[in-house]
Amino acid sequence: MEECLLPFELRKLKTIDNGGGHFLIHLGDIDDGRPPSGRQYNQCPESVYSKVSDIFELSPVTTFFIPGDNTWVDCADVDLAYRNWNKHLFHYNNRTDLNWPALGTTVYRDHPTRHELFAFSLEDMLFLGLSLPGIAKNGDEFSEGTGSNSDRTQLHRDNEEWTTRWFEKYPTDEIKAVVIFAHDAVEETNQPFWNWFAKFVRKDYTNVNILIVHDSHDFDEEAGFLSMENVKLLSIDDTVTPIKIEVDTTATKLLDVFQHNHYETCWCSSDHKPTQLKTNNIPSCNGACDESHAHCKGSSLF
Repeated sequence: MEECLLPFELRKLKTIDNGGGHFLIHLGDIDDGRPPSGRQYNQCPESVYSKVSDIFELSPVTTFFIPGDNTWVDCADVDLAYRNWNKHLFHYNNRTDLNWPALGTTVYRDHPTRHELFAFSLEDMLFLGLSLPGIAKNGDEFSEGTGSNSDRTQLHRDNEEWTTRWFEKYPTDEIKAVVIFAHDAVEETNQPFWNWFAKFVRKDYTNVNILIVHDSHDFDEEAGFLSMENVKLLSIDDTVTPIKIEVDTTATKLLDVFQHNHYETCWCSSDHKPTQLKTNNIPSCNGACDESHAHCKGSSLF
């Protein structure tokens, strides 16, 4: 279904006069999480990654990808899946052939082994891309103690070092807001990292407004995430329609600093199921999905 709907949604971004956007982030699960019949793990052929790369050439702005579990730690060959991410998607924001408007800042992606980690600043805002896939189905290849890129404990350490580096790079009077993009922020498998993050923030960064954006199956927002008054969690659901997030560093309340248009967006699907092209009930969206539904009816997952 995404293969059909995404081009429609990306083309729609080019025509919407809503103030535009600086960049686009995909939060990770680029393919369905169910392995083929009779197989224990997802097969994750390279064609999935290259096809996603081709589709997002329609994006009107610089585009980043966060790795999820479906096409990495759930794959039959975890290391090969990581190489496919690195080949086709981790460095996507560097594409110079798509005539994207200049982002106007330097994007840092210089971790020696974690090519998926990135960081950049815009005005008085810091943006971080972390690597926190959900629970691994292929625990034989992605688990603790492997001493490689497929070691969950090492993965958390790498994320901690990356986060510390960029928080410490800027004085707190220079950066007024931080936005962190991660695939998962709530599953038990990544709680060691988020427990560390809570202690880290409480020690020195309680005066910085922080937004954590992660992938989920249902939309939700939680101010005071991890019992921290300055941290908000935004859970993005399975709809294909992009959500616009705005940051107002002059606002005094956390909920006013980070705002989104989820409730005004005319989304044209509600989940990954190929037969469920549901229409939302927002009156202003009447007819907004007619074209995409007519075109995508009967489509299947890629």
